[in-house]
Amino acid sequence: IDDKREGKAKVDLKKRELIKNSIKLAPILSLIPGCSSCEEEIYSLSSEKPYVPGAERWHEGEEKYLKSACGQCQVSCGIIVRVVEGRAVRVMGNPKSSPNRGIVGPKGLTSIFALYDPDRIKSPLINRGKGIWEEISYSDAINIISEKLKEKLKEPNKIAILCGRQKGFIKEIFERFAQVIGTPNFYDYSEKSFSTRAILYAMRESFGVFDLPGFDLENTRYILSVGSAIFETTCHGLMLSRSSYKIKYGVPTQRAKILHVDHFYSHTASQADEFIQVKFGKYHIFLLGIAHQLIKEGKYDKDFVREKTQGFDDFADFVKDFAPQRVEEETGVLSKDIVRISRELWYSRPSVVIVDERSTLFTNGLLISSLSLSINALLGNINKPGGLFLVRDISFAPWKQINSNIKGNKIDFSQLPDSDVDTLLIYYFNPVYSEVENSRWRKFIEKADFVVSFSPFMDETSYLADIIIPDHTPLERFEDAQSLSSIPYAGFGLRKPVVTPLFNTKNAGDVIIDIGKKLGFEDEFYFDNFEKAVRERLKNFDLDLLEKDGWWEDPEKKGKDFNKFKFTDPKMFEEPKWVGEGDLYLFPYKSISYAEGSGANIPFLMELSARLKGVPAYMAYETFCEISSSLAEKLKLRNFEDVYISNEKGKIKAKVLIRDGIPDDVVLVELGKGHTEFGRFAKGKGANPRDIIPLVKSQAGNAALYVARVKIEKI
Repeated sequence: IDDKREGKAKVDLKKRELIKNSIKLAPILSLIPGCSSCEEEIYSLSSEKPYVPGAERWHEGEEKYLKSACGQCQVSCGIIVRVVEGRAVRVMGNPKSSPNRGIVGPKGLTSIFALYDPDRIKSPLINRGKGIWEEISYSDAINIISEKLKEKLKEPNKIAILCGRQKGFIKEIFERFAQVIGTPNFYDYSEKSFSTRAILYAMRESFGVFDLPGFDLENTRYILSVGSAIFETTCHGLMLSRSSYKIKYGVPTQRAKILHVDHFYSHTASQADEFIQVKFGKYHIFLLGIAHQLIKEGKYDKDFVREKTQGFDDFADFVKDFAPQRVEEETGVLSKDIVRISRELWYSRPSVVIVDERSTLFTNGLLISSLSLSINALLGNINKPGGLFLVRDISFAPWKQINSNIKGNKIDFSQLPDSDVDTLLIYYFNPVYSEVENSRWRKFIEKADFVVSFSPFMDETSYLADIIIPDHTPLERFEDAQSLSSIPYAGFGLRKPVVTPLFNTKNAGDVIIDIGKKLGFEDEFYFDNFEKAVRERLKNFDLDLLEKDGWWEDPEKKGKDFNKFKFTDPKMFEEPKWVGEGDLYLFPYKSISYAEGSGANIPFLMELSARLKGVPAYMAYETFCEISSSLAEKLKLRNFEDVYISNEKGKIKAKVLIRDGIPDDVVLVELGKGHTEFGRFAKGKGANPRDIIPLVKSQAGNAALYVARVKIEKI
């Protein structure tokens, strides 16, 4: 119909003929598999809803909106879940939550997918060998673990606990367990190769604070992002996107600027006002050039430097060697741009310089992190509106004190596979998949005498365990939700179960408490359960208000005090290290679809990742070798052609994807695929670039991710 105003209906005759023919062909098409009509399929579905535990307590048509916190990444955004007849059906953002302010990203939306994943582990399992798993009762699992650990307590240094969390009471309960049994080998999220470790260590060196910096982006006037993925890797990026809109368009006469410096044209670059390309591995030289120019022109906060810093004179002498001309030669960034950017930073104050984990996964990531903090200090923007904030400690009530039984020294995490540790408890850690040289980890887990996993999914590490006691998924769990993010002010959420647990799973905190009691540590684990342990820590807060709002935020909105800021030590300077004889740098990266465990078990996220690359959804599980058009032309490669990315460690198969904005000497490969386990959707699809990344330790002590030189081979 193309003329509603005159009431005339003009029908396309070709379309009418097509409809007629379709109706005639319908009986024939219905005989072909996959060609039955959608209407027929819908009406063939049972009108009976699948049973879920707890549904009997709901009236027909009853629905509620329940507040909780997302667990798909460690930002822990506040969420509101629509629950109908006991079934979670929709996830929305909680406006009270600091990290996301009512927004929820794709990972948060898929919390329901994780809850109803058909491949969840449904009860405690014992490994009978040769891939045979047998269901056992929870009490039997606890008894087996306790008896085994009693034997091992004679040599606690041979026990290791891997807890993939950086914040929260669940980390503290695992750490408490390590102290009680006497093992020094406790490892948290910061040990992972893809983590914020370099930034955390730089914060400790510079401010004496082991936490991420916060940024008051809604009030800043200039953001210099150096290699970061602030608009990409977490749902927190959506809040930053909202902040960026506010600072650009919120006050028409005071439009702020976002400048992104990176070696390739990323999604963050696409949202910036200006993008400047820098050579791969040269972030530190660029930052040294900015610091040089600020100090040379006297554009730094002299009062702040004099009163609140130390090491300035040594730092100033150090950066003298990094004049704009030298920086241009080493980074490819024009010397006039170095001068311009440093002046823009100064005259646009409050301004901030931001790096994140993606910026700092080189071997010299600690240097990059420290330099970014030093430039922020030069700008004098610490704990000021629009600047960098030290997030204040939250006044949680303490548990009863315990005496630590730890003796001996902690084994370096990267050396754990070569140690004599033979007993492991593993929570939210999958080193057989997610660590470099993962074959070392596979052999280590295989030869271990006793391994316990708490994963709700059969991931690569859990598959090699002896016992699995599956944890609840986040929508079934009660715990605090402390955010590992760059919010400027202290805050935390409360993660509450919005549905009754679907299966015979158990909160890992409860499991640790029960094991502790079985081992005879009743005084140290005096809690009835983990929920009561959490509530004990929260007794300084109005719990009714916390449960109502779902989030608590520091009402004073102040930064944490510090004594003196320490400028980057010149001795920290080093160039990034590379391994391999290939002529291309391998750049493995996470996209916004990378959720807990990688997200490969959630097809929605994989399709999203494909769409962001501009490739068809049916290629969602392919691993792509993303290269520049000039490199493709040089190697005579076509889009979607199969190739090997190889080095001395081995090779992975990928399809060529030609993209603009990538340097000719860099190969981009997205992380998240290439699983050998992890359920029907993830297993056996794509390739894992970590398979060919060698172990090289970073300045911060964990394995660096950007170290491999590779070549591309035609198949």
